[in-house]
Amino acid sequence: TVLLAIVSLTLGMALGLTAGLVSSSGDLRVRAPWGWLLVAARWVVRAYVTFFRGTPLFVQILLVHFALMPILVHPDGGWLLSGEIARDFRQNYGAFFSGALALTLNAGAYISEIFRAGIQSIAAGQWQAAHALGLNHLLTLRLIILPQAFRRMVPAFVNEAQECLSGAGYVEESGLPRLYRQAPLNSIWEGSGNIQCLDVLRVM
Repeated sequence: TVLLAIVSLTLGMALGLTAGLVSSSGDLRVRAPWGWLLVAARWVVRAYVTFFRGTPLFVQILLVHFALMPILVHPDGGWLLSGEIARDFRQNYGAFFSGALALTLNAGAYISEIFRAGIQSIAAGQWQAAHALGLNHLLTLRLIILPQAFRRMVPAFVNEAQECLSGAGYVEESGLPRLYRQAPLNSIWEGSGNIQCLDVLRVM
C-alpha cells in the first residue's frame, strides 16, 4: 500500500505539474503556428481534470483495469506489451499496475489544480517585473513564480499525499487484487468472447 502510494504520488506530481502549467497559461499569448496546440492542450487538460475530479475513485479504478489496461497490456497486440510478456506481466504485476495508473491519473488531476491555484495566486506585478528585466515566460516561471508558489502549495500537497495514501488502501479494500484473480474476469484480458458485459456489471 505504501509503495503504491509513493509511486502514484510521484507520477501524479509530474503529471499534475505538466497539466497545471498548461491550464495556468491562459494569459500567455502564443503566436502561430503552434499557438493552436496550446489552446487544444488546455481543452484536453480541462476535460481530464473535470472527469477525474468529478467521478468516484472506485469507478476510475474499474475503468482503468477493465477498459484501459486490456488496450495497453494484451497478449494480442497490446499498445505497451504484447505476447507472452504481456501475459506474465498481467499475472504478476497487473493489479498493482492498474491501481498505480488509476491513482496516478486521479492524483494528477487534483495536483494540477493545486499548481494552477498556486501559480495564479502570485501577484501580476511579479510577472511584470520579470518581463521588465527581460525574462521570458519559462524563466519567469522557473526563477520567480514557482519558488514562491511552492511555499503556498505545501499544505495542499500534504493533504493530497494523505488522500493518495488513503486511495492506495482503498485499492486493496475495493478487492481489485481479488477480482483480478477471478478466472472469468481474466478472460477480458485474454480477449475471450465468452465474457459478457453482465458479468462485469455483476462484479461491480
